[in-house]
Amino acid sequence: MHAIPTPLRHLTPTTLFIAMLPGMTLADIAPYAARPEPLWQTATDTYAISGDHVMIRGYDMKLEGLTCPDPETTPGRAAKALMNTYLRTNMVCHLTGKEGAIWLGQCSANGKDVADAMQQAGYCS
Repeated sequence: MHAIPTPLRHLTPTTLFIAMLPGMTLADIAPYAARPEPLWQTATDTYAISGDHVMIRGYDMKLEGLTCPDPETTPGRAAKALMNTYLRTNMVCHLTGKEGAIWLGQCSANGKDVADAMQQAGYCS
């Protein structure tokens, strides 16, 4: 199952087909014909893989334009911990494309761009 951009989540399947991102197929949007709710995180199904890579409700997503250190390094662990902090807030993500099997997206938490915040914290570029 694949996520679709939040602004498109309440459209009919016909409208979704017309508004799909490049590279998407009907198989990508079919699950949403019967599932109109947005992609929200909950504590049991959302976690940071690294500072710039998250899993939200089973959807593998990388924050667009953000590069963080490997999570096996000390700075990478700090970036991952900060991302997990954002995931515990009211974080909303809008998908912008796909790179292989990984979705690309932009996220905000409490009205603040998460990628910008990670860069300002000095953990990521």
